[in-house]
Amino acid sequence: MLFSTEIIKQTSSKWEEWIDNAKRLLPRVSPKITIRSDSINDFSLSFDITSGSHSEHDILDLPQKIAEEKEISIVVCIDEFQQIAQFSHSKSFQKKMRSVWQLQSKISYCL
Repeated sequence: MLFSTEIIKQTSSKWEEWIDNAKRLLPRVSPKITIRSDSINDFSLSFDITSGSHSEHDILDLPQKIAEEKEISIVVCIDEFQQIAQFSHSKSFQKKMRSVWQLQSKISYCL
């Protein structure tokens, strides 16, 4: 969910837009807003998966959906990408990522 959260947050300028995009593009996700008294980090947004879960495909395709909707190009940078090798089914997940990402025309990935 961290991937989805960051994609939505970084492609939206207001928290209302974050919530709208999350509800529209990932309907099984419920947004969670935390308001703080700290003036630097006055609020944060996270998402919880509700009943059922999104397929990995839905989450991996989220940047493309947002880019098409907003008619923009997006660069997604993923640090420590090699950590995927520690996933329990890392080879199949890497294949899934490639199968989704290779079809995305408005997204560039920096790994």
